[in-house]
Amino acid sequence: MVNPKKLWLLAGLLVSLTGAPQAFGAVLAHLYDVTLPVQSQSEDEWQQLVQQGLGQVLERASGDTNVSASPQVKKALDSAHDYVEQYAYEGNNLTIKYSADLVNQLLEKTGQAVWGQRRPNVVLWLAIEDNQQRRIVGAETDPALHTYLSQFAKQKGIPLILPLMDLEDMSAVTVTDVWGQFPAVLSQASERYGAQIILLGRVTHGSASAAWEGNWQLLTRADVPAWKVQGQSLEEILSQGISQSTQFLKVNPTQNNAKTLQAARGKPFLIGIEGIQSSNDFAEIEKYLKSLDQVVDVNIHQLLGQVAVFEVTPRQANGFHSLEQTIAMDSHLIPALNSVQGVSGVESVYRWVSKPASLLPSAPQAQEMNLPPDPAPTSALWGEEAEVIED
Repeated sequence: MVNPKKLWLLAGLLVSLTGAPQAFGAVLAHLYDVTLPVQSQSEDEWQQLVQQGLGQVLERASGDTNVSASPQVKKALDSAHDYVEQYAYEGNNLTIKYSADLVNQLLEKTGQAVWGQRRPNVVLWLAIEDNQQRRIVGAETDPALHTYLSQFAKQKGIPLILPLMDLEDMSAVTVTDVWGQFPAVLSQASERYGAQIILLGRVTHGSASAAWEGNWQLLTRADVPAWKVQGQSLEEILSQGISQSTQFLKVNPTQNNAKTLQAARGKPFLIGIEGIQSSNDFAEIEKYLKSLDQVVDVNIHQLLGQVAVFEVTPRQANGFHSLEQTIAMDSHLIPALNSVQGVSGVESVYRWVSKPASLLPSAPQAQEMNLPPDPAPTSALWGEEAEVIED
């Protein structure tokens, strides 16, 4: 049997020679911080803003837009100052940093799973129909909408990427592709942005009324949920669509099964990972598992050729299911049908993909997604992206 200590030493050497492993999703460094505008620096206003900020942090850390409806949360909001670690005024803004430990403890008391700091990158392909014209929203072509979407997504804790809609994007994607929500085309065009998930939005402004309507769809490797929203403004449609996406992006803590019970109260469980071709793969897998918020510790349990069995210690009672949900939204571990022979108690077996797989749930090939340097702006070509709708 391979000596794990020797393998660790070799893996460390290979990583130092080949460079650091690629990142897995985005890490939200300021998940428990908020910055709010102020009109004065009075005590009454401070109390109101601290309460408002705590509500935002609780929603962001849970991924639940209705978290403030809980009686325990309502009670906590009345004493929101107890959750403040530090605050500072800067100009007309107040920045408040809340205690991550106290916020997480409150969420756990209410039965909420904490949506950790590591989250999947989401690329948004958004098409808007207004005045009988359709267009794709881009970071370079719609700076005002880009700013609004970025700020709102940040408030919700979603690492959102809006395509540039530069020459490369416009040559790969048409407004018809986005309006028809064709996954194959959009998946390929999204690879340059290194996102794990695609969010599709199709927004219509009714000609007979002032109402707006949005059809939304989320492409992940696990599922393809869809939902519809209505409102009186474009901003309302965008905010509703993005807000509702969190229920599909976050880990669902309510599902319960035998595997969840086996991993209850933070008890370690075993997972098998096949497809290990080198000690560098081994080091990458270990780093990936330790990077997940649901994981406290990872140890090698047994090595069997190209299969490694890891002992994973979860952070919460529903740790196994939370880990399953997170892995399903990534593209480095794919469920395998094989079982690990000779090792009992293995909960699940996965195949390691060192190069991230396509964003499509049924994509046959794994392709590496790298974000190149931003090319020069080409907003002057925006007029070619509009599509006139024939009556």
